[in-house]
Amino acid sequence: MPYRATNWRWTIGVNLFLGLLAGLLIGVLWAWVIRPPAFTESSPSGLRAEYRDDYIILVAQTYVLEKDFSRADQRLEELGVRSPDAAVIALTEALIERGGNEKDIFALIDLARAYGQLTPAMEPFLSGRP
Repeated sequence: MPYRATNWRWTIGVNLFLGLLAGLLIGVLWAWVIRPPAFTESSPSGLRAEYRDDYIILVAQTYVLEKDFSRADQRLEELGVRSPDAAVIALTEALIERGGNEKDIFALIDLARAYGQLTPAMEPFLSGRP
C-alpha cells in the first residue's frame, strides 16, 4: 500500500514538471519565433511631454561632460522644440523656483551660458558654484 501512494505522488510530480516545461517551451517559441517583438527606431521628438524635461536635463549633463556645444544643440533640435535656448532657460528657471536638484540646475546653467543666455534667477548659482 505505501508503494502505491508514493507512485501516485511521483506521477503527479512528473506530470506537473512536464506541464511547466511544455508551457515554458511554448512561451519561448511564441515570443522568439511566432510573434517576436518589433523594435522601431524612435527620435526624441516622439517623447511625451513629461519626459522632455528629463531629456533636456540629460543633454545638459552630457554637455558638462563633453563640452561639445554643437552636439548638445543638435540633440536639443532633435527634440523638436522651436528654440532650444528658450527651453533650457525655462526649465532652469522652473527647477530653481521649485528647488530642484542642484546638479541639474548647474548643468542647465552651463548649457544656458553656452547659448549666451543668463537670467537674474541664475545669478546666485554662478557665484555658489562648487
